[in-house]
Amino acid sequence: MEQEEVLEGVTVTDSHLDQAAALQQHQFIQAQQLQQQHMQVLQQFWHDQLQEVDHLIDTKAKNGLPLARIKKIMKFDEDVKVHISCDSIRASNLTGRQR
Repeated sequence: MEQEEVLEGVTVTDSHLDQAAALQQHQFIQAQQLQQQHMQVLQQFWHDQLQEVDHLIDTKAKNGLPLARIKKIMKFDEDVKVHISCDSIRASNLTGRQR
């Protein structure tokens, strides 16, 4: 036989309590599933980011440019210095505009 309890003028039965408990359990399970989905998305995001960084590092290592030699040429060649300083000014102007 179902028990009834009166709380502040409202009759609460065992079936009401069972329904409330089932709803609460269902909401808890949904919250857990949503949290798992978020974790999977985050893990996939960081996995992809690390792969992209590794790819960039590999690409830079494979370009085969003699960086030390290029730097020496840049130090001693006046034309290169002028172009680099102009490019630096343009780059700093662009970054200043983006902020």
